[in-house]
Amino acid sequence: MGEHIGESAEKGGHEANPSDKGEVPVSRRELWGFYAYSAASEPYSAVLMTVFLPVILESLATSNGYQLDRETPCDSSVPGYQCVLQIGSLWVDTTSFPLYVTSLGVIIQAFLFVSMGALADHGNWRKNFLLFFNTFGAIAGTLILAITSAKGVLGAAVITLLGNISFGSTLVFIYAYVPTLTRFHPEMLKAQKLGDKQAIRQTRTEVGNRISGHGIALGYAAGVLMLVISAVVVNFSTNQIYGMQIGCAIACVWWLVLGIVAHRLMPERIAPPLPAGENYFTFSWRQVFRTVRQAHRLSHTFRYLITWFLLSDGISTITSTAVLFAKIELAMTQFELVLAAIAVIMSAGLGVYVWMFIRRRFQLTTRQVLIIICCIYTLLPVYGLIGFAAPFGIRHKSELWVVAVLDGLLLGAMHSHSRVMFSDLLPAGKENEFFSLYEITDKGAAWIGPLITAAIKDATHNLRYSFYFLVCMLFLPAILTWSVDVEKAKKDAEKFAEDEKTAHVA
Repeated sequence: MGEHIGESAEKGGHEANPSDKGEVPVSRRELWGFYAYSAASEPYSAVLMTVFLPVILESLATSNGYQLDRETPCDSSVPGYQCVLQIGSLWVDTTSFPLYVTSLGVIIQAFLFVSMGALADHGNWRKNFLLFFNTFGAIAGTLILAITSAKGVLGAAVITLLGNISFGSTLVFIYAYVPTLTRFHPEMLKAQKLGDKQAIRQTRTEVGNRISGHGIALGYAAGVLMLVISAVVVNFSTNQIYGMQIGCAIACVWWLVLGIVAHRLMPERIAPPLPAGENYFTFSWRQVFRTVRQAHRLSHTFRYLITWFLLSDGISTITSTAVLFAKIELAMTQFELVLAAIAVIMSAGLGVYVWMFIRRRFQLTTRQVLIIICCIYTLLPVYGLIGFAAPFGIRHKSELWVVAVLDGLLLGAMHSHSRVMFSDLLPAGKENEFFSLYEITDKGAAWIGPLITAAIKDATHNLRYSFYFLVCMLFLPAILTWSVDVEKAKKDAEKFAEDEKTAHVA
């Protein structure tokens, strides 16, 4: 990491109030704590959420499933097999099953995000909640080893729900560090002393993109490491599905251990105490509803939230759909799926820096980069739709490798630039409250895409039809992002923060 990172508060030259530990300059230790947690948690997403859990759930469902006549046991050795699973009185497509599990988990996440977001803006809850959900999620994920037969399909679904919900909850708190680390970075403090508004804006964008980009890139590097280890385990396992379960457990142990290390590296940043007369059970909901009611005062910030809701849902649905499509339609083995995931993650880490270079080389704004990436992303499902009428269009394994690399080159940069853009639109002191909304529109609202895709698969028994839906989910955000006025949003956020301070004083 070649850039200069701040020293301690004493060396930073910042006249901080000693009693206010939330506003001391960012140190090397704190930044490395942030980076360490990115490296700790990303393997869960790369190994479990992206590849292993959907495949494990689909395989267990298929082993318990029947062909469409609902009598003949499912034969997954046939390319393009179509099977259904009975759950109580319901019959669902075995491919749709992991998508439905994902949707249910995300709905539960949305409730937790609202409950915790504003609460974490007070006291030291941000760091403590991060450690709690890190520990709970990692332990829950290792329990996948207890599923030793296909009869445990529902148990595997419960473990998936607990792990995914915990992982999503940690993102509320770690994402909220980005604006804090940017605002109190020594380079930002120096720019603020000079008082040049243009320099402040440029420094904020540069520092924010750097911190977010390095965190994501290190996370992807850790994800690649865990996928490589998992690939070795799967390749040498006599039962490749259980080999995937071992890979899940390894990634969860990594998440637990490195997450604790990150927690120890990150110092406490004490936020203001809970307002008088409030309680911890209702405060978050009251604050979020109050914020939403004032959406007209932050119209462009909320417009971007809607944009990210569509875009994030579309991207996450593409990922889960691609894994299942490759397994069923292209008959890729579990080992090949792991290799494809490695290609995506390696490309994603590279893509962060490729797009940082493109942004600097052509002097693009964060908003412009997001628009370009949205447009390119739309081409992926469009190419899949060509497969309906042509001998190409993700009809062969070789095509999937190209799509995987392109997806990766866009994925990391999309998440990095989106976090930075949203950070720029936030009122100071409301990071967790707004990032809880961000997470609702990200992980917390990412149930619509999987749900609709599952419904399409149930209705048609052909996953390719879901590409029509994905084209719309990816192209519309490009239009909405273009309509966001970043400068007006920043001014609105500043005024909102000042009004809030005045109201509290009064």
